[in-house]
Amino acid sequence: MKRIDGQPEVFSIHADDFTAEWRWNVLRGYASRSIPVKEKGRQRLRVYLLDPGIVLQEVLIHKGPVA
Repeated sequence: MKRIDGQPEVFSIHADDFTAEWRWNVLRGYASRSIPVKEKGRQRLRVYLLDPGIVLQEVLIHKGPVA
């Protein structure tokens, strides 16, 4: 996702040790991120894995609110 200034957004999957997010990630066995898209119309998603050893398992795209 690019910001208005055209620069890519960088998202971290790392959570601080022993936080509620970290515990939830450990229990389910993976980290997850939600990225809201405000722009209407056709979009392009480009994913670059910046850390070695990271695996992208699944991409879910929802149209409308996510429960």
